[in-house]
Amino acid sequence: MSEHITIPDGTDYIFCGISRKFHQAVHFYLLVKKINDEGLNIEVHPAMCSPEWAEDHDTTVGNWVVAYVKNAFPAVTIGELRQVRYNLPDGQALSGSITAQKHKENSEEMARSFVASVPSGKKVVIYTGDVELPDDATFAKIAETTDKVDEVENHKQFRNRDRVTSVSTDTHGDVPIMRPFVENNVTAYDVYKMMKDNDLMSFLDHTSASNFTNMDGTEDTENFPSIELEWIKTQYA
Repeated sequence: MSEHITIPDGTDYIFCGISRKFHQAVHFYLLVKKINDEGLNIEVHPAMCSPEWAEDHDTTVGNWVVAYVKNAFPAVTIGELRQVRYNLPDGQALSGSITAQKHKENSEEMARSFVASVPSGKKVVIYTGDVELPDDATFAKIAETTDKVDEVENHKQFRNRDRVTSVSTDTHGDVPIMRPFVENNVTAYDVYKMMKDNDLMSFLDHTSASNFTNMDGTEDTENFPSIELEWIKTQYA
């Protein structure tokens, strides 16, 4: 199940981003499983970057995910969850593109702060559990199930976009960013199947979203309804 995960030789520390999304939790689990199964001496440090209106919810999700993985693989050294909050500029309307940019900026700054704490000469790698977005045919099928067609269409802009491949730091040079699911064209649909096939559905009970999540933080900050996730569930019903 960890066949999508590769870890560069000589890695000493991993800074791993997680979120409220179920595929991020599964990625974190698989990454630590890989370290455990191969007996690697690597410290893993989880981190979350949250908008102000989702911070409390994300903290609950993140702490559960980290505790679950720590319990599953006690031999692996896993740090406490790090979390940073960001706000949108005053008067700025909430949108997917604006939120994505703020998330990117704050995540990179948090990563730099962590890397600065790593001893000189130690190798650090950054991981994230992003997934690839669906193809056009699947986008069309998902759009048929919702009245929020514009929201589905809006998410197409994030597919095949240019992604940052490293974070520049003063202490360890350019630290690479690994996206195993994206690099292997794994979608949220594929990750859902991994959970079903490997008795990991408890992740779905304690996370709350996938892609196409309603961006209006005032509408449902408890469940973060995901158009994509609801569609995926119908495919496995």
